[in-house]
Amino acid sequence: METASYVTASLRHFVTGASIETDLPTEWTIEHATREISHALGLPVTDTNNGPAYYELFRNRADGPGEKLPPSGTVGDLVHEGDEIVPLPEITPG
Repeated sequence: METASYVTASLRHFVTGASIETDLPTEWTIEHATREISHALGLPVTDTNNGPAYYELFRNRADGPGEKLPPSGTVGDLVHEGDEIVPLPEITPG
């Protein structure tokens, strides 16, 4: 039987700046993690036009610039202990 693996990261609400530390399952895709994190932070589920709100995850590290995480990647491959994860609204040109 396999044991689940986790990475500890800080989740930051982009509006309030509030931050919480949590353990994220390493097998989650970034797409799945985005949904779970957005829900956990209580981010709006609708946009300003009453359509569904979509978010993208960004990773901040103390030793480098912020980076957008690709939806098909996994938490285990892209998130390291102590990273700050920030879901931001997806911007669609048009």
